[in-house]
Amino acid sequence: MTNSMNKENWFNVLAALFDIHVGHDNVDEDAWMPDFESGKSPYDAFYDEYPEYEGLED
Repeated sequence: MTNSMNKENWFNVLAALFDIHVGHDNVDEDAWMPDFESGKSPYDAFYDEYPEYEGLED
């Protein structure tokens, strides 16, 4: 499965989620590539890894 977002946009969204919830946007792209390549959305990838933040963005 391929991702519907291009790599740059995908990582920009992931970095924004890190900035909002963790307080920094320094994302290790290599560590998150399997999620991108599998077609997972950046939201699903982040909240699967950090479920404690899910729902706090509302």
